[in-house]
This record gives sequence, C-alpha cells and structure tokens, in this order.
Amino acid sequence: AGVDVDPVDEVTIRTGAGPAGLRGSDAVLGTLLSAIDARRAVRFKHRPSPVGAYLERNVEPWGVVTARGRWYLVGHDRDRDDTRIFRLSRIIDVQADGPSGEVRRPDGVDIRALVERGIGEAIRGGQATIWVASGRGTALRRAGRVVDRRVIGGREGDVIELEVDAMDWLAREAAGYGADALVLEPHSLREDVLGDRKS
Repeated sequence: AGVDVDPVDEVTIRTGAGPAGLRGSDAVLGTLLSAIDARRAVRFKHRPSPVGAYLERNVEPWGVVTARGRWYLVGHDRDRDDTRIFRLSRIIDVQADGPSGEVRRPDGVDIRALVERGIGEAIRGGQATIWVASGRGTALRRAGRVVDRRVIGGREGDVIELEVDAMDWLAREAAGYGADALVLEPHSLREDVLGDRKS
C-alpha cells in the first residue's frame, strides 16, 4: 500500500477536517491499511448507496486508492466470489479477520485502473426506463417523460424514459422510492437498485 505498518500496532491517521470522501473514516482507513500490510482478511459493514442499508462484507483487501476526491478499497469479496470496489465513506465497523499472510493480491492487478473503470461505469449516463407508481416519484417524473401506462404488482403506474448524465444519481433516486419505482432498463441499473434494496 506504500505505507510501512507494524501489523501488531494499530495505525493512527490524522487528517484534520479530512479530505473529501474520508471525513469520519480515519479509523476505517487505519484498520484497512494495517490489514493490507499484514495480508489479513477483513470484515466490515458497507452501505452500497446513501439510501441503502448496511450489509456485512468479508473481503480480502488488496489496496486503498484515491480517485476523483474519494477513497476506495479494492479486494476480493469472499461471499460474492468476485473483485469488488468499496467507497471508504460507506464502510463502518472494520475488523481484521483471519491469520496474517493469508491474503495475496493477484499478480498484474492494477487496483487504480479497476477503480477508475468501476467508478467510470457507475457515473456514466445514458437512457433508462423506470416504472413509477401513480402519484409517486415526483423527481423522476420531472427528469423524464411518460411513454406508457402499466400495472405492476397490482398497482397502476407510468413508464418513464429518462436521459441522465449520471446513472449513480438515478440508482440512488430510484432506490429511495422503494416499491414506488422499478427500473426496467438498463439491466445493470435494475440489478444495482434491487441489490441496494435487498441489502
């Protein structure tokens, strides 16, 4: 990680007011850096979006990087058996889990490139289609146009097409409406929103 840390000692990071995206996360960063240096797995609670509930994660941490003013953890999520990127400002209750020397970052993995690609995909805009229950979703209605009426789950609503600059905004907005909004397209956005609700 570029920082020498005694794996036995706890790391203390002083950031003053804290850089953007890290305020309140000093303990999280310190624990993660210690675990990365000791090559230990970690357990923590992660909130996939500002409106999502916290979900327990079991991760083999490979590194921490900054991108676009925010801090990110990259590693292997053991429960999902996949490489994942986590924003540090959405992580709490980090604990080292397992013996030292257990975690190995795969050869040739460029964690900075993974983060840049991951956040680039999250913020890239495009067109989306969302069903919104009748009388609900004012912000979604203002951002798009009604193209159809449809009954879903026994409830009447409108199908709205939106052109958005940032899919992450739309994911947060749709998730915030709960059962009153359902993403129809694109599939990747639908999965993100449904995942936020399940967590």
